[in-house]
Amino acid sequence: MMKNELLTAEQLQVLAAFRKHIFSKLTFRDLKEVTKTHSHSRLQNALSKFQKLNLTTKEKVGNITAYALNLTNNTTANYLSLIDQQEI
Repeated sequence: MMKNELLTAEQLQVLAAFRKHIFSKLTFRDLKEVTKTHSHSRLQNALSKFQKLNLTTKEKVGNITAYALNLTNNTTANYLSLIDQQEI
C-alpha cells in the first residue's frame, strides 16, 4: 500500500505546466521553458516524484524522454483541481 504523499508548492507549479498542455507530451526542455525554472535538480526531483505517485507517464523516444499526465489516475485529477483552485 502506497503512503499518501503531498506535493510541495514548487512541485505543484511544475504540475501546473502540464495543465496548460493537458494532452501533450513534454520533454525536460519543454518543462524548463514553461516553468521558467533554472534548477535541473528541482525539476528532475519533481518529475521523479510524479513518476513515483503515478501522476505522469514517461516515454523514451530515441535519446529524448517525454512526460505526459496520467489522466487515468484519480490523484492526478485531484491535483489538477487543487491547482485550478489555487490558480498557480
